[in-house]
Amino acid sequence: MLKLTALDYAMIVVYFIVVISVGFFLRKKASKNLFSFFVANREYHWFWIGTSMVATTFSADTPLAVSGITANQGISGNWFWWSWILTYMSFAIFYSKFWWRSKIITDVEFTELRYSGKEAAILRFIKAFYFSILLNGIILGWVFHSLYKILYPIVDLSFSLDWFVRIYPEFLVMGNYHQTFVSLVLIFVVVLYASFGGIRSGISNDALQFVVAMGGSLYFAFFALSYVGGSEGLISQIKTLYPDESEQILSFFPNSWDALSLFLIYFGVQWWTQYYSDGTGYLVQRMNTAKTEKDAQLSVLWFSFANFVIRTWPWVVIGLVGLVLYPKTNCLGDQLLCQDREFVYPVMMFELLPEGLRGFLFLGLIAAFMSTAETHLNWGASYIANDFYKRFFRPNASEKELVWVSKWGIVLMAILGIVFSSQMETISGAWKFLIAISAGIGLPQMLRWIWWRINAWSEISGMISSLVLTLLVYLYLDDLKPEYQLILVAIGSVIISLVVTLLTKPTDYRVLAQFVEKVQPYGFWKPYMGSNKIKPLIKDLILWVLGNISILMFMLSIGYFIFSQYVYSVLYVIGSVISGLPVIVSLVFNKNS
Repeated sequence: MLKLTALDYAMIVVYFIVVISVGFFLRKKASKNLFSFFVANREYHWFWIGTSMVATTFSADTPLAVSGITANQGISGNWFWWSWILTYMSFAIFYSKFWWRSKIITDVEFTELRYSGKEAAILRFIKAFYFSILLNGIILGWVFHSLYKILYPIVDLSFSLDWFVRIYPEFLVMGNYHQTFVSLVLIFVVVLYASFGGIRSGISNDALQFVVAMGGSLYFAFFALSYVGGSEGLISQIKTLYPDESEQILSFFPNSWDALSLFLIYFGVQWWTQYYSDGTGYLVQRMNTAKTEKDAQLSVLWFSFANFVIRTWPWVVIGLVGLVLYPKTNCLGDQLLCQDREFVYPVMMFELLPEGLRGFLFLGLIAAFMSTAETHLNWGASYIANDFYKRFFRPNASEKELVWVSKWGIVLMAILGIVFSSQMETISGAWKFLIAISAGIGLPQMLRWIWWRINAWSEISGMISSLVLTLLVYLYLDDLKPEYQLILVAIGSVIISLVVTLLTKPTDYRVLAQFVEKVQPYGFWKPYMGSNKIKPLIKDLILWVLGNISILMFMLSIGYFIFSQYVYSVLYVIGSVISGLPVIVSLVFNKNS
């Protein structure tokens, strides 16, 4: 079935037994009620939560996408996702403490804590559908789609699957039937342990999955770099193969007007248009398992650090090595590698590494896939059980019934992911489309914590307008780069959202008063707090800026070290420490913990 050795198969089987056993062991504790199944009774320490967040955002699709971006746009092309540090740091500094104080099961449940009237219920229903079916379906689609690319060089097509071909719908095929069959086996394992242990099995397995996945990536990058003669050999060969493009490929920062304009879009617009602009989604679900407010904030800070500092460079290095081993200037060989550089990662892994190590790297990608898939299956199921079934259909359902609905919700989300995956062409393209259709959600979600005037209609109009504008832009302005399309959608949807906010009634006074008493927000809340709370907002704004600088400088220092620019590396480390210390001290000694 797979071009792997007996040792490789043994590692995979042992790994499957471990993750399923963890879920099985936790099944009784997790199945007591929804609160235990989805937020683990708020029992977790910040390190485990943050590591779980890193593991779940490190899916099998991520190294493929990052190495593909690096090969197509050079190192500086990664500012597309490096700019997300602004989003994650805003979650760590501004919003994580407010989410934790809200004491809810899902972020969608928050809508009826913050808003009032029928519009709050309408928003909860729309967001449950929007996030669980549309956004989460796209995410699961690209996660499942990454499996097809990973399996491309590994699946043994001589293995007979005639019985499977006869019964499986052709329109749901991911790649070919052999790749689809293996993908379904892996998805089944994830569904099994996720439905056993809920979020507990996810967080417990994530630590192991992150070590395996990250360890594999680090070794692969080191092996690949050594194979081409180290950093000096890599740079020399890139300059030889791409004399006109080498400077752009190797530059850490944009060195052309076109690249600079994209950089400005990433940092000026993209980060606040994310659907998780305030942590909304699976990140909040993970963070809500924290024991204390301090654990909540530190978990997101640790996640932000590890996400960029630890994960970045192995995939960037592999993308650059791929340019040397499979040059874009010579497409006489494998046409697929020239057309889609995301395939280079698994092909190079299979062709470059010796037996045994090849299986370990493949296991690492499986672990990464499982971590992310479990998170999104669990996240989508939480909406189905808590925000659809319990809220609108069976308010008096028993906890046992709700847990069973949650488990069947996991199965439903898996089926939905398979459907989306079969219709998806590229992973990075899915990333950019997802950002565009959610562009109208980001700003209202951020403002609802700091400005009393935001109401349910602000979010509803933002969601609907961004979806409609995205479809119109993709239909009539498909020749524009996705980044420029994003600007049009973001500006249009934000204007519509703010206009609708001012034309509609504010949230009921009593509801907002209860919200303020429970969450204790800062910002523009004069009608409810006697005065606007600006000083703590400014303090956190300063910490946010320092945190962003610290993590980006540390990340870049590692890149400079890899490419033997040691003076820059040391200077950037010093700058990172100086800017990062105030942030760490402030969060560690949080008096509200």
